[in-house]
Amino acid sequence: HLLLHLTTSAPTQPQPSSTSVMAIVDFACVGAAVSAGKPLIVDVRTEDEFAAGRIPGAVNIPLSEVEFAFSLPEKKFMDSHGISKPGTGDLIITSCKVGGRAAKMRDKLGQMGYTNVQAYPGSFSDWLAKGGLVEK
Repeated sequence: HLLLHLTTSAPTQPQPSSTSVMAIVDFACVGAAVSAGKPLIVDVRTEDEFAAGRIPGAVNIPLSEVEFAFSLPEKKFMDSHGISKPGTGDLIITSCKVGGRAAKMRDKLGQMGYTNVQAYPGSFSDWLAKGGLVEK
């Protein structure tokens, strides 16, 4: 009977990964990041969407370029994007128009070894709806 008890109480569920659905931020967190100038906010929309208006301080790396960009050596990343390449443990917030591409980028960076990436559900649409400042 004891053996059966030990067997049935053994953990069978895998531990959640760092790219779980819980890796998200809200308007208040993004607002605090804008005010503090950190953590990095990466906007994964197209260059045209980004140029039309963005969360202040966000850096544009379109979703189609994420894997390439984050595979670049530090100097080439700096030359291409004007910022230091984040470390794999650095907090990064991803944003897009409504949240779908931001989640895809979070998951892609997770696959690349980045362990502290959080997507902004609602993204730029939520930011606008809640009165966030817009940089052009």
